[in-house]
Amino acid sequence: MTEAKPVALVWRPSTKAAGYLVLTVVACAAALVTGRPEAVAIGAPFTLVLLAGLVAPRPTVRVSAGTARPSATEGEELDVDVCLEVDDGPVWVRVGLRPGPGFAHPARRRGARSAPSRPVGLYLGSAGQFEHRTALLATRWGRLSPGVAVCLASSRLGVWEALGEVPILESLPVYPTPQTLRTLVLPERLVLPSGLHTSRAKGTGYDLAGVRPYYPGDRAREVNWRTTARHGSLFVNERHPERGADVVLLLDTFDPCGIERTVTAACALADAYLAQRDRVGLVKFGGWLRWLRPGLGSRQRYLVVDALLGTDAAQSAVYRGVDVLPPHTIPPASLLVGLSTLESPSSWASMVELLRRGFDLAVMEVEPPTRQSAPAAPLDGAALALWRVRRDANRARLRWAGVPVVPWAVGQPLADAFEELAAWTRRGR
Repeated sequence: MTEAKPVALVWRPSTKAAGYLVLTVVACAAALVTGRPEAVAIGAPFTLVLLAGLVAPRPTVRVSAGTARPSATEGEELDVDVCLEVDDGPVWVRVGLRPGPGFAHPARRRGARSAPSRPVGLYLGSAGQFEHRTALLATRWGRLSPGVAVCLASSRLGVWEALGEVPILESLPVYPTPQTLRTLVLPERLVLPSGLHTSRAKGTGYDLAGVRPYYPGDRAREVNWRTTARHGSLFVNERHPERGADVVLLLDTFDPCGIERTVTAACALADAYLAQRDRVGLVKFGGWLRWLRPGLGSRQRYLVVDALLGTDAAQSAVYRGVDVLPPHTIPPASLLVGLSTLESPSSWASMVELLRRGFDLAVMEVEPPTRQSAPAAPLDGAALALWRVRRDANRARLRWAGVPVVPWAVGQPLADAFEELAAWTRRGR
C-alpha cells in the first residue's frame, strides 16, 4: 500500500457547543430580565451537557490515506484505504473522499467489494486502528493527485469536533488505456543481433530461406538430405536470422487537442515494440525538444511511459528543430514513427528533415477529437474548410516527400490504422 504521512486531527469546539452556549446565555438573560428563575431551569440541561462535554477527555485521532496500488490505468477503479488510529474511545468519525482532477466517484456495481464513494460514518468505541476502503475512478491518464480524504471526528456528547484533510498522494501515474496491435511497421534493415523479427538477410535462424551447395565449413546439421539424395552432391539449408529493430517515436506536442490520443498511441506502440525485443526511443516536438535514447527491456518501458505521462502542449518562439539533437539519439537504420495532427509547420518540417538524413519514416496522422486550439468564436463552414485544406496540404507535402501517412480517425481502433500503415510501408518497398 502506498500511504501518505499520518496527520493528527486538532480538536475545536463544535457548532453544537456554540448552540448550547447561546441557549445558556439566553436562559440566564431571560431570567434576569423577567425576574423569573424558571428560565434558568430551561437552559440548565444544555449547560450541563456543555460542561460535561468540555471536561470530557478528547482522544488523539491520526488519519492517513493511501492507495492499494502504486499506479492505475485509465478507465479502471482505484481502491483507496483511509486508516484511522485512535488512542482512546469512544469517537465518531465521518470519512469521505474529494477526488482530484482526473478522478471521479464511480457508479458502484452490484456485488462490488469496496464501499461506495460517499461519506461514511464510523463509530470507534475503543483504542486501535481502523481501516475504511473506498474507490475512485481514473478518468484520464497523466501524473495526477487522486484527491483528499476528508475526516470529521466528533467527541463524546458532540461538544468537540476535529476536521482534517489528508492528501492521498502527491501524484500517481495513470497509464493510458491499453491498445492491442496486430501488426508492426518494421524498418528496411534490422540491425540488432537478437530479436523476434525475421530478417531478409541469410544466416543462422529458424525460417527456411532456401538451399545451396555445400561449402567447406558449413555445419553438418544444416545438410538437406533430400536435396542431396536427389542431386548426388551435398546441399545445405539457408535460413533467415531473427533480428531486432531500433524504433524512435516522434511525438508532435504542439497541438493540445491531439495530446491525449497521441500519448495513448505512443504508449501502445512502445509496449508492442518492447515486447518484440526492439530498442525504443522517444523524441517530442513542442515548445522544447525532448528526447530519450533507445533502450531495451522493462526499465526502458518505465522510462518511456514516465516521459509520456509528463507530456503537455506548449508553444515556443525559439524552437530550433532537430538540429539540437545530440549524436546517437537516433541510431542509424532506425525506424521513425511519427504521431502528429499535422497542424504545426515545425513538426512536419522536422520530420522531412529527418527523412532527408536517410532515416526510415512512417507517420500516423492523429485526428483531434475537438478543436480546443481554435479561436473562441465558433468555426463557420469557411473556416472549417480552410482548416481541412491546410491539413490536406501538410499531408500531401509529406507524401510527396515519400513518407507513408495514414490518418487515425476518432473512434477507429488503433490496430486498424497501424495495420494500414504497415501495409503501406510494405507496398512502398
